[in-house]
Amino acid sequence: MQHCNINKLDLDGALQHIAWAGFQGAELCHQDEWANHIDLKTDQPYIDKVKETAKKYGLELFAIQIGLGPVRNDENFKLMTKTLDVAAKLSIPVVTMRAFWKS
Repeated sequence: MQHCNINKLDLDGALQHIAWAGFQGAELCHQDEWANHIDLKTDQPYIDKVKETAKKYGLELFAIQIGLGPVRNDENFKLMTKTLDVAAKLSIPVVTMRAFWKS
């Protein structure tokens, strides 16, 4: 997906623009200062809202991307765990992680 100015849009706006562009599905993003279309909430009302929004625009949810800070720490591991939980509840098969760590 080409990056456009969807980083300032909420989930509804981002999915609407992705549908307008003719895509069949979307990769959601949770990365501060870049794009933050999805919250990492696991409560059922929020999960249902995300599913309903995707359905409203006829989109499948293919992936979630998160951005992790430059340091390996407990906070980043919690973020990874929450993202995996959200992906599982949304039946999203792919989680990508942009890590700024050194190999």
